Amino acid sequence: MTIEYFATRIAKHISVQAIWPDGRTEIIAVLPRDALSGLVTRNNQLIHIAFDAMGTRNRETVLIDKQEHNADQILTAIDSCLRLEYLMERRFSRTPLFRGIIASVVLFVMATIGFSLFRYVDRVFWDDTTPEAVQTAGEPRLLPPHLNHTVPLNEGIQLPVPPKKDVQVPEKTITSKNPEAAAARHNLATVLKRNADRGMFTINLSSGHERTLFAFLDPACPNCRLLEPALKRLASDFNVVIYPVSVIGGEEST
Repeated sequence: MTIEYFATRIAKHISVQAIWPDGRTEIIAVLPRDALSGLVTRNNQLIHIAFDAMGTRNRETVLIDKQEHNADQILTAIDSCLRLEYLMERRFSRTPLFRGIIASVVLFVMATIGFSLFRYVDRVFWDDTTPEAVQTAGEPRLLPPHLNHTVPLNEGIQLPVPPKKDVQVPEKTITSKNPEAAAARHNLATVLKRNADRGMFTINLSSGHERTLFAFLDPACPNCRLLEPALKRLASDFNVVIYPVSVIGGEEST
C-alpha cells in the first residue's frame, strides 16, 4: 500500500498530512496560503518559486525534501484542497438569494422533523392507554386483609346495585411506528437526491457509486474543514454531495 496525502486549510495556512499504510497520521508540512501560487516539483522535492514585482524569478525555497514521500502526490492534494475551497466559496457567495433559499430549506426540514417527532410522542403517549389499564382503573380497590371486615346487613334490606357499564376502549394501533416521521425522512432524502441530480446548490466530490452521502459544510467553519480528509476518503466508495451552508458559532460549532 502507498501513502495517502490530504491537505486541509486552517486559518491562513494549508496543513499537509500523510496517512501511512498502518493508519498512522503525520503532518509533514504547514504552508502559508500566500505561498501556494509558485509551487513546483523537481527531483521529488516540493519547491516554492518566488517572483519579484517585474515577474522575474529571484528565489527558490525547498519546502519538502523527504525521499519516503511523493512530491507529485503532495502537490495534487494541495491542488484538490484549493479547488474544493474555491468551489464552495463560489457557490456560497453567489447571491443573497442563494443564502435565503438554503436557509429556507434548512428551516423547513427542521420544522418537518420537529412536527413529526411531536406527533410521534403524542401518539405513543395515547397508545399506552391499554384496555387492561382502563379496566383496572374502573374496578374498586381491594382493602388489605386486616381491614377487610364486613358488617352483616339486615336480610330485609337490599342495597341497590348499580349496573356495570361497559368501558369502550379504543383499539391499539397495529404498529407502533410513526408514519409521519418515516414520511418526513423519505421526503428529505428525495429532496436532497433531486437537488443533487439537478446540480442545484451542490458540489459533487464523486459519482458512479451505488450509495450517496450528503454533507452540509461551511467553507468558513474550521470544524467543517477538519472533515474534508474524511470526505475525500469516503469519496472512493460513495457518491459524496456537499451542500454549502452557513454554520453559526465559528470555532464553537460542533
